[in-house]
Amino acid sequence: MAALSRYSAERRPSRTRQRGMALLTVLIIVVMLSILAGAVLSMTATEFTSTTDHRALLEARYAAEAGAQRTANWIMYSYTAPANGSGFDLTRSPVQAGGSPVVLSADSTTANYPTASVQTAFNSALQNQSLPGFSNVTFSSHATLMNMQAVTFFQSGGGVMQTWLITATGSVSGVHPAKVQVQETIERFATPIFNYALAATASGCGVITFSSSSYTDSFNSSSGTYAQTVQSSGGNVQTNGNANMSGSAQFKGTLSTTNSGSGNCNNNSPNAVTNNSSVNPPYSSLIHLTSAVRYPNPAAPSPTPPTT
Repeated sequence: MAALSRYSAERRPSRTRQRGMALLTVLIIVVMLSILAGAVLSMTATEFTSTTDHRALLEARYAAEAGAQRTANWIMYSYTAPANGSGFDLTRSPVQAGGSPVVLSADSTTANYPTASVQTAFNSALQNQSLPGFSNVTFSSHATLMNMQAVTFFQSGGGVMQTWLITATGSVSGVHPAKVQVQETIERFATPIFNYALAATASGCGVITFSSSSYTDSFNSSSGTYAQTVQSSGGNVQTNGNANMSGSAQFKGTLSTTNSGSGNCNNNSPNAVTNNSSVNPPYSSLIHLTSAVRYPNPAAPSPTPPTT
């Protein structure tokens, strides 16, 4: 019995060590699983943050592009250009006024434009503008006048051609803020080169002949289709000779000519119009030109195309 008791006493320490090793193994596994779970959570959080930042960056870029387009539209359709280059230093690029670049600003950039009302209108239209559907996305912009040239367009008077550099900044506020800046260059022509729906440079009778139900009018293709924007005006006509009208023909616009009077035409001394039209008068008004209109011949193609 004593030997058996001693044997039992000697076996008990071995079982205790086994239980201790099992507990240690479980603890190690638990620690490893905890580390792995933490790594997965950290990676998930990083991916979520990266995705959110990328989305904010895209929203800011879309806002900046919208701001640039909105600014271009304002310059093209809401801005009144100066009649000439008076007050501007046209020898520099950017164009200067008062020794500084000419800038219209709706952001933190310093504005410098000779006419205060133009700057005020630009700022009101383009400062911190929001995008539809977004509560935390805005854009602001400024425009720098890079080039301006005073020109004269045949009989239509004068105007200026301008080149603007637009800088627009899109901003996203909140926990994941973002800012993106884009630039674009536009050219603005204040006065069209050709002002007539129809023009003729000959000086005799019937240089322009309209019969039956022929007519001219105008429409704005930038605002819609012909049917949507047609106007019973703006279809202006110019001639250095006589316009012969019959049937129900009409010019839905002005008639500009170097001649005067109406009636039967004489080639040796043509009048402005021979009016046999049922529309009376067949134009909105008659404009007398002090000199004949001459249009320059277009430049010959270069290189000269083959004759075959």
